[in-house]
This record gives sequence, structure tokens and C-alpha cells, in this order.
Amino acid sequence: MIHIKAAAVAAMAAVIAIQGVSAQDAAETDVADEVAPVTQEEIAPEMESPASVAADLYVDIASGYIDYDGYVISDSLVIQPGFDVYITPEGWALPLELGFWGNYATDKMADQTQNHAFTEVDASIGTSYEWEDSGVSVCVALNTVQYPNMEGWNGEDYLSADLQKKFIDVFPSAMSVAVGVRGEYALTGDYDNNVNVIPFVETGYEFTENLSAAVKAQFHYLADEGGEDGWGNFSVRPSITFREFSVFAQYFVQIDDDVYRDEMNDLEDFIYGAGYAVSF
Repeated sequence: MIHIKAAAVAAMAAVIAIQGVSAQDAAETDVADEVAPVTQEEIAPEMESPASVAADLYVDIASGYIDYDGYVISDSLVIQPGFDVYITPEGWALPLELGFWGNYATDKMADQTQNHAFTEVDASIGTSYEWEDSGVSVCVALNTVQYPNMEGWNGEDYLSADLQKKFIDVFPSAMSVAVGVRGEYALTGDYDNNVNVIPFVETGYEFTENLSAAVKAQFHYLADEGGEDGWGNFSVRPSITFREFSVFAQYFVQIDDDVYRDEMNDLEDFIYGAGYAVSF
């Protein structure tokens, strides 16, 4: 009798266990049915880049204006405002970059038609790309230069390309070094088809978050169609920046007088000044 009761209890327990397992499976099936399947589109991250707009506004006040090739354009106090805009439409991989710059002379040189006037106005449109985590960047642009209030000076258009490699946290760790080259090809103007090549090296050091110093040195090589080719000059420009304010000086050294020389101006080889720049 005892064996029969034990068998009955065991059978009942087995039935209850089976029913419990079946109920659990049913519940899991119901839950699975209630959860919507996740599509591949929902798993994949958003690939399109958001739109963005940034700008730099800056102005320099200097003792004169010597172009990168060593030519003296203004030999007295000048004011040089500039404005750059960086626009990246939604979904674009590369930004659209617009640049504007001018030289306002406070005194009259031989070729100027009036005092207190702009003697050069530049505008550019281009784009740039930086390879991620490499420090290598490239920028290409179409540029136009106009010389208002300068008698006999014709405007010019040219293509430019800049290639740069920047090293960050070199010895000492707060120092950065950039090496690169800029090339220009004249499309129109009195010097069309000329090529300018400007290799440069720049080193910077951050003393604090708000205080830094930099030194930039560059050479200028001219490939002159129908003229003399060669290295025209070398220049070095040290600067110190505190927050948005900076002071600078620039010294020019002529390398080959057959390529370029300017001996008719009071300002010869040295300029200095101060600047202000803000980004937003």
C-alpha cells in the first residue's frame, strides 16, 4: 500500500513538473512574440555628418607690409583685417572654406593714389582635409587678389595648395612642430603662369592654457615664366600669444638679387606688430 501511494505521489510530481516546464515555455514564447525584431537600419549608426558653421575674425596692426616674396607693399603703419568662414553642409565630408583679407595703409607710397586707403584685398574659396590621427592635412583654394588705389597694379587670380604634417607633444611635451609646403600657380595677371613654392617649418610651445609662443621660418622659390628662377628670400617670424592677443616680428633676408630685390623703400627687411583673433 505504501509503495502504491509513493508511486502515485511520484507520478503526480512528474505531471506538475511537466506542466510547469510547459507553462514556462509558453510564457517565454509569448514574451518573444511581443518583442519586435530589430532591423539592420536601427542597429547601424547614423553615418551622415551634421551641419556646422565656424568662423575666425582677426586683425593685425603692423609697422608695414612686406609680401611673402619680400616685396614692400606698405612702408608705414598698416591695419590688416581678416575673416574666415568654415561651412560643412549636412552629409558633406569636406568643408567649404571662405577667406577675406585686406591691407589698409595709413600713409601713401609712390604707387598709391590716395592716403588712408586699402591697397590690397584678397578673397579665397576652397576646402581642406585632415587624415585622422596622422597630423597630415591638405588645403586647396582658388584665390583672387585686387589692388585698389594702386596705380598700374593689376589684379591676379591663382590656385594654391598647402600640405602640412604636424607633430604634437614632441620633446618637451608642450611643444608642437609643423613642416609643410605651399604652392601657388598664377592663372591671370601680370605674372600669369608663374609658380611660387614656399616650404616652411613652425614650432610652438604652450607655457600655460592662455600663453604660448611660436616661431615660423620659410623660404620662397620663384619659377618665373620668361624670367629668372631661384630662391628669392628667407623670412622668420617669432610671436607670443596671450588669450586672443598676440605680438610678432618678421625679418626678411634676400637670397638672390637676380630673383628679387627692393631697394627703393624706407622699410627694408623688418616689420613688427600686434594682433587680435577670436573664433566662434
